[in-house]
Amino acid sequence: MYSRYHVDNFIRSFRIIFVPLLSILKAKILPLSFVLAIFYGGNANAQQILRAEKRAFSAPQEEGIPKVFEAKGFVYKGFSYFPSMQLSSSYTSNVYAQEEGEVDDIILKTVPAIRITKEYKKLRLSGNAKLISERYRDLDDEDKNDLYMNLIGDYELNSKWNIPFRLEQNIFSRDRGEPLSQSATTEPLRIRQKRASLGLS
Repeated sequence: MYSRYHVDNFIRSFRIIFVPLLSILKAKILPLSFVLAIFYGGNANAQQILRAEKRAFSAPQEEGIPKVFEAKGFVYKGFSYFPSMQLSSSYTSNVYAQEEGEVDDIILKTVPAIRITKEYKKLRLSGNAKLISERYRDLDDEDKNDLYMNLIGDYELNSKWNIPFRLEQNIFSRDRGEPLSQSATTEPLRIRQKRASLGLS
């Protein structure tokens, strides 16, 4: 379904985030992060970040799937892997979100994803990658390949303090119905986005 070019880009982009961060953490840069975290926004905000990040280290919970059919994942060389795949189709009567001259189409959506987790003595890491592919039956120019990747971590300083952190890199297309989507363009507007957050709890 995907060309070797897309697969290579998917793997290369994931390594750009996951591998360098591991090297930095092993170099013991986290004590410096502790100082920066104090100025990040206060303990209350960090508590909310920590609660959200802790959910990243459990197995993925898929909505609408009975518990008996949920993927259990597998372990290889100390890493836990949780791959998943979603398939769906939908119909839209107005692809370009126009007041006149509506154009309809049928969309096939596939979402391959993987979560990889790893626990060290005081550090927990969770790497996530998801590719959302949409294929239009008639309007080939509307086809999309959106890539979402993040690395979530939680470092335990001592029995009272933790440093949760998160790195993201996303490449996605704006939906035609959203503001600033530039529906007059021949192809969907592509956006590249990088985010980083750091907390103290």
